[in-house]
Amino acid sequence: MPRELPTDNARRAENMWQYATVIDLDCGQRPPAVKVVLDDNDDSEAERQTTDWIPFAQPRAGKGYIWMPPQVGEQGIVLSSGGEMETLLFVCGVFADEFLPENPSADLTEIRFPNDDFFSHDKGDLTINCTGNITIQSGANFTVSASGTASINGSKVLLN
Repeated sequence: MPRELPTDNARRAENMWQYATVIDLDCGQRPPAVKVVLDDNDDSEAERQTTDWIPFAQPRAGKGYIWMPPQVGEQGIVLSSGGEMETLLFVCGVFADEFLPENPSADLTEIRFPNDDFFSHDKGDLTINCTGNITIQSGANFTVSASGTASINGSKVLLN
């Protein structure tokens, strides 16, 4: 059995996790994948390593799932089992200067989309902002209840 050199162990330890930035996305692959450039804390562009296509993590990926692929330019973390570069996985969600939250608050939960549509929950108030159409379908009953005033504003209101 070959003996591992201390430099091999140091390299593998350094490779266990690294910051990375998405440079390409392929949603047609099965599973979908990204290419990332590894951030080495050195400002020299020549030193940066680009990965092959690697999978990316999502909050849920079973029969029930959340599909929100990473965006080109998004920063995250690359994990590798035992520091081996063949086992890379990209984990989204590290804020960088280019993509900072508009209204950071401990009380705010917000999902914002690239076109600036959003769901926002702040201390009991829920706001949904959509620049396009909103469709709600129900195979059974649909109930809207409010303990206060219920308002519908629009250029035309249709009731069938």
